[in-house]
Amino acid sequence: MTTPKDYCTIEDVKASMSLTGTQDDDALQAAVTAASRLIDHHCERYFYQDDVASARVFVAESILAVECDDFDPTQAIIVKTDPVGLRTWDQTWTSDDYQMEPLNGMKYGMPWPCNRLRAIRSLYFPVWGGAAISVRNVVPQVQITAKWGWAQVPDAIFQAAVIQAAATFQAIKSPLGATSFGEAGIVRVKNQLHPHAQLLIEPYSLEDVFVL
Repeated sequence: MTTPKDYCTIEDVKASMSLTGTQDDDALQAAVTAASRLIDHHCERYFYQDDVASARVFVAESILAVECDDFDPTQAIIVKTDPVGLRTWDQTWTSDDYQMEPLNGMKYGMPWPCNRLRAIRSLYFPVWGGAAISVRNVVPQVQITAKWGWAQVPDAIFQAAVIQAAATFQAIKSPLGATSFGEAGIVRVKNQLHPHAQLLIEPYSLEDVFVL
């Protein structure tokens, strides 16, 4: 199992806050890791790549397409289906049987990993429960082996991690929920993503991110 990776370093956060010295490094590291996992939670995906390939199973949305987790389209994958619903995965697809989407590895004008396969030849993704079951299946009948995740951390995710880590670090130092910010006086620390971090991660979230 791949260990989750952070999206920025404590040096990045120190630079953003004009901090020097090492006395707060442990708290900063905790804030960086917490911010990175919070971004994963809000986006419902992660932005690092697994160390090794692994097999995952999916339910096809139609006979022509299956949505899957993110993976690097430049890496080799193995696609298998289970037409009779016995979890035997006895039908192996070739790279000519499907196309990776989004096309050209781009979405919203930005580099994007593959998260959907589309059938383009004579094979179809099974969506029924096998020959003896005549209702649409909710059992996964598509198996994909890939190096899951993003090959590179997007710039917006990096910046969101820096912003959120700084906010989390301030919250750690303010256990009662308020902190002092110079001329601004006492400011209440809210239990949510920093608004600027929310804006940055919005295009990458599988669900809508509401900015307050």
